[in-house]
Amino acid sequence: MISLFMYPTDPQNFTDAESQELPIANTINNYWTPIQTWSTIALGISQNGLALTATATAILVLLIFYAFYLDRKEKLSLLNLYRKLPTQDQLLIKAVTNTQKQKNPTTQAITLEYQKISKTSTSETWITQKLNEAENAGTIKKILINKDDNPAFAWKNQIPQNPSFSTKLRELFHF
Repeated sequence: MISLFMYPTDPQNFTDAESQELPIANTINNYWTPIQTWSTIALGISQNGLALTATATAILVLLIFYAFYLDRKEKLSLLNLYRKLPTQDQLLIKAVTNTQKQKNPTTQAITLEYQKISKTSTSETWITQKLNEAENAGTIKKILINKDDNPAFAWKNQIPQNPSFSTKLRELFHF
């Protein structure tokens, strides 16, 4: 609380003293009003801090479990789709997986790996067409990479390979 005092020498100067102090008092009051409002908010937060923290934590945990649920549901649907694919498409996805493990999932490498797995001769054009079909189905994904300072497309298998719990956490939080 702030008080302003002025001692007029004459009782008739009372109105002059009031007119001089009133603008100063209004300025001081306007300055401290937002702080008073924030003090009320800070007091409310401090009194209910435990409940607010528990609520925020519960919401965060629910969102994490929901993300795991959606991830699992997506992976199960991809596995179900993979089981329904013809053998030829399954071999193509296996070729993509093998080239991923070799750190070279380009179209050329996938073509060579597919020929090795299926023991048949195929063209790169046909493999590219099949890869695009598999991408449209959602079983693989096309990624733009830098190969010898030139842009190139790489392919990534989207079918789950039974990763561990820690791998799932890393994928979820991208670290």
